[in-house]
Amino acid sequence: MDTHSIENRANVALEYVRKWGIENKLNFAPQKTKAMVLTRRLKFDTPRIRMNGQEIALEKEIKLLGLTIDEGLTFNKHVQNVTRKAADIHKKVARMAKLEWGMTGDMVHQVYQAVIEPIVTYASAAWAPTVKKLCTKKKLETVQRAFAQKIAKTYRTASLNSATLLAGILPLDLRMEEAAAMFEARRGSSPFIREGDRIERAVPALEQPHPAEKPEISFAITTDPGLIQNDDTTAIYTDGSKTEKGVGAAWTKWEGGRERKWKKIKMAPYCTVYQAELAALVGAVREAMIAGTDVNICSDSRSSLEAIAGGRSRNPRVVEIRRHLVESLKKGQNIKLHWVKAHVGTEGNERADGESQSSSRRVPALIHQERSEKKNYRRMGSKI
Repeated sequence: MDTHSIENRANVALEYVRKWGIENKLNFAPQKTKAMVLTRRLKFDTPRIRMNGQEIALEKEIKLLGLTIDEGLTFNKHVQNVTRKAADIHKKVARMAKLEWGMTGDMVHQVYQAVIEPIVTYASAAWAPTVKKLCTKKKLETVQRAFAQKIAKTYRTASLNSATLLAGILPLDLRMEEAAAMFEARRGSSPFIREGDRIERAVPALEQPHPAEKPEISFAITTDPGLIQNDDTTAIYTDGSKTEKGVGAAWTKWEGGRERKWKKIKMAPYCTVYQAELAALVGAVREAMIAGTDVNICSDSRSSLEAIAGGRSRNPRVVEIRRHLVESLKKGQNIKLHWVKAHVGTEGNERADGESQSSSRRVPALIHQERSEKKNYRRMGSKI
């Protein structure tokens, strides 16, 4: 696309914005509006952009929400501003943190984590790729070396690697990449998620019922298991677990005082206990919908039940559970939610807890062990 086409499209868009403002009784000030051409070319035709007949000035740098953007997307000016701000804070900390008196290393460490790192990593998703440049890395290392020396109480001659190791802090370039990766993970495009794995995304507000039409859903706090599980009612117990071996969830269905059905749910190792608890509740509600009778669903996760009863959570599992509960009420089915104490001897709850922990075990490790044993037997046989 040439410069003339870009200029025409920009002017058409600005004219549309101006008319929209007039219709909504808003006035835009062209003299306060700035524009910038983002390109890495050394030579280019400068477009002429107008708004309400006034020409908008083109800038080489624009500061937007604390992030300084330059026309070449080098972010050198932003790095300079950030490091200068961090250096000013270090001067104030240096006056109060000496080798033998003043602020302790732990205090400086808290200041570094609570103030310096948030300042440096702000908007890291936008300019994190620039930390690979040597000039940017040198500026960040200068700031970190000064704070690391104050944290570890070393002399000025201590090197960067030694000071950061003694201070127990991560290099700033790696912290930048970590913060950028965390932001991408929250958006649902993390590079650390394996291909084929699903990422939990928040349900858009337009796909949820109107606040005035949201039904009231509650749960009961039950201390007597006999009120939930008897010969006349069906009870489903749920539980989620996360151990060093993995993450898993399970639910178990009881009728007439006996276990009739159960199911394990294996989850990815990066999932949380909260996600496991909700996964078990989703499975229990689906099973209750299939049963078609009145069912008591019991869980020891109060945070999950409060999220379901609150109706404000955009978690996809919470939204699905609420939708199933509404459908069951329309069909005349009564599905009640109960919170029960964990590890107090409730048979159904203990059974669900045991199954959830067993489902969190890493089956591939066992398969690998079995294969290695077969190889050893083959080698022994060949030697014999």
